[in-house]
Amino acid sequence: MHDHVLHGILDEASRLLAEQGDAVSLMDIARASGVARSTVYRYFPNRATLFESIAQQAIRELSAGLDDAELDSIPVEDALARLTRGFISIGAKYAALAALAPKPNATAPKTLKLQCSGS
Repeated sequence: MHDHVLHGILDEASRLLAEQGDAVSLMDIARASGVARSTVYRYFPNRATLFESIAQQAIRELSAGLDDAELDSIPVEDALARLTRGFISIGAKYAALAALAPKPNATAPKTLKLQCSGS
């Protein structure tokens, strides 16, 4: 039952995050998952932990998809097409995670200058 509840929460959280963005509450996720808010907190003590778990799930799904694609057994063109479809599918499902990612440091240099010495 543990895995069933956990996966249900993650799936509903992913769906709601895609629909509502960062405005989704843990109460919304609990309702959509059919569990009490305390159950969500039992698995995920805070939003950051939940969102990190969603990101890990996305990586696992992408990895499993790549394994299932059997890319080494098909022509390169077909392999690229499968890769593209896989990335688009996962990207569409988890696109809202990108909005939650930390923003680059505003003071960091935007370009890297390479200096070459010539003789």
